Amino acid sequence: MSSNVLMNVYDVKAGEFQTAGDASASIKRKLKQIGVDSSVLRRIAVASYEAELNLIIHSEGGQLKLAMSPDVIAADEIGSEEDAYAIAEAARMGVKVIASAHAASVQDALNRPMIAEILASGAFQYACVLGQSPGHILKVHAFSEGKWLQTSLSESL
Repeated sequence: MSSNVLMNVYDVKAGEFQTAGDASASIKRKLKQIGVDSSVLRRIAVASYEAELNLIIHSEGGQLKLAMSPDVIAADEIGSEEDAYAIAEAARMGVKVIASAHAASVQDALNRPMIAEILASGAFQYACVLGQSPGHILKVHAFSEGKWLQTSLSESL
């Protein structure tokens, strides 16, 4: 498993009963958004709620932490600076990343500052230029010694 990619820290204060359940509800929402199985989600929600209440009732307060560390992240499209930053951070921590970005060519992608930055960060080893029909790969580019190189399919696959 890779280093932590997602870390959320929730401060829980002793005696603050009006906020009881806020941290565990946030954890449940985040896990539900990423598709955690409902039976697992239920167990995590119950355990985090009990831990949160124990911090409120029986301690001087503390923190509830949610840490996730996937081996692979698949992203539909790099569409914002936040997406690019998150992907670069994940790759920097050793997570394999599969993502798409709409561009006419690799050069067109490199002309977009956000995409150029993430490609230059080393987050990706290969870039595929797809054709109009589903699954049709026109070109595969490999990244080597700081440069994107056009590669034939037989060399890269």
